Amino acid sequence: MSRFFVALAACTVFLAACTKQPVPQQAIPSFYQRLDAANAIFDPAGLAGLINAYRAKNGLAALALDPVLNDEAMGLARQDAAADRSVHGTMPVLSRVAVQGRIARPSAGYRTAAEAFSGWRDSGGLNAAMLDPQARRLGLGAVSKPQSKYGVYWMLIVSP
Repeated sequence: MSRFFVALAACTVFLAACTKQPVPQQAIPSFYQRLDAANAIFDPAGLAGLINAYRAKNGLAALALDPVLNDEAMGLARQDAAADRSVHGTMPVLSRVAVQGRIARPSAGYRTAAEAFSGWRDSGGLNAAMLDPQARRLGLGAVSKPQSKYGVYWMLIVSP
């Protein structure tokens, strides 16, 4: 009978080891965290790291993450989220600011920063903005609105 209990205990330990444990949220890199999830927090530095690695791979200097541009990008992303739209091309609010050389590119629908970055590489205007050789500064914004058409609204701003 004791062999039975030893075998049962061994099977229990084996099965417990095989059970898939959920990965703690903090163990997931910020650029893989879903921004459409409850209590999600956007980490612009994580996305900037992806962009700067991409720029380095293309022989370009890293962009400095600029807090003023981040605030602008967040504001523009909030406007798109409030209107439940994704506007491609020039942004009217930014054109009123009239800062020479600044490029703003909106997007929407990507759930993670990694998805956004991947989509941006495949988009002519966003890819050109990320690889702009004149750019020196970067601003990033992402706003989650789960019940909306796109879910997450993004804004990329690069500036000399």
